[in-house]
Amino acid sequence: MAVATCLRRSGVALFSVFCATLAGFSVVVPAAAQESTATAGTSTPFEETRACSAATTFCAIDFDVVPDRKRLEITSASCSYILAPATARVQTAFLGAINKSGSVLASHALVVTLQAQNSSNSYSASNNQLFLFVRGGGKIEASAGGDATSIAVSCTISGHMISV
Repeated sequence: MAVATCLRRSGVALFSVFCATLAGFSVVVPAAAQESTATAGTSTPFEETRACSAATTFCAIDFDVVPDRKRLEITSASCSYILAPATARVQTAFLGAINKSGSVLASHALVVTLQAQNSSNSYSASNNQLFLFVRGGGKIEASAGGDATSIAVSCTISGHMISV
């Protein structure tokens, strides 16, 4: 009963000191210690959009580096592709997890579909559900290539940033 009363009075997360009374002893845990245990394993929704363009057949996008003590879990990737000339097609599209040293940990092929074309360009898109994760210091990279003279790619990745 004393523990429950103390918790109600302290408001737990509302005050900088957490108190518990057990068998007549009082324990005080500093706020910093509470925060470190409270944030471990927490999940924050994540979304990032990046783009690239090149006067060549290949384009690569580097997403932001994952902060230390975090793990990024990607569950969705949505990309649009514009290629010139109009007859050009996306031939390869990948999303990869790269570790701190630059090694590829895992790679997913993206399924690309032609959406439209006009006299100058072809327009394609991919929308893939997947599971790809990378630890702190690593990053996600998207790449696409085709039989083009120029290529522009825009990708949005989404998932969760996990505190570890």
